[in-house]
Amino acid sequence: MESEKAFKEFEQIIDRLGRLSEDLVEVIDKQISAVVSSNGEDVEQYVEQYTHLR
Repeated sequence: MESEKAFKEFEQIIDRLGRLSEDLVEVIDKQISAVVSSNGEDVEQYVEQYTHLR
């Protein structure tokens, strides 16, 4: 029973980390696009999002 509970908690942690990594990749891609387009407002917005995710 304890091992099943620990495994379930471990699985939940892995799922959260997977979603977080996907969110980070998405925000970084948006940051790159904003820098390439020289859109300062977008850069600032995505830097804030990245900081929030970390």
